[in-house]
Amino acid sequence: MLIEALTPLKVRVNGRELLLDPGRPQDLSDDEARRLLAKVPDQVRVVSEPVVIEPARRLDDTAVQPIYWEDCTGRIIGPAVPEFVAEAAGGIWIVTTAGWVSAKQLRSRQAFEGQPLMHVIEPIRE
Repeated sequence: MLIEALTPLKVRVNGRELLLDPGRPQDLSDDEARRLLAKVPDQVRVVSEPVVIEPARRLDDTAVQPIYWEDCTGRIIGPAVPEFVAEAAGGIWIVTTAGWVSAKQLRSRQAFEGQPLMHVIEPIRE
């Protein structure tokens, strides 16, 4: 986590001494940053990490292949054509017309085609 001092500050973090200057963010582990924020909340702040978004394209400028991904129910969804690629919140995200997809959720077309068919069950009516 990136931490920035609001005023010049000398702190001890896990046995090492750090000099924190305003305008110069320091990368600390999440645990170290939380402890520092709890001790001196009026003297340090969290610096949000930048979000980098670029158009989705291949190096040879050929068409980008559709992607497939696993949703929260375990079903594989797709295809969708990537429009942008983003680096945010510590991970890579693919932006499609269907929304944002984490790179961790990507699956293959073979997995999509090989998944069992979903059977829709009608609700019981009283």
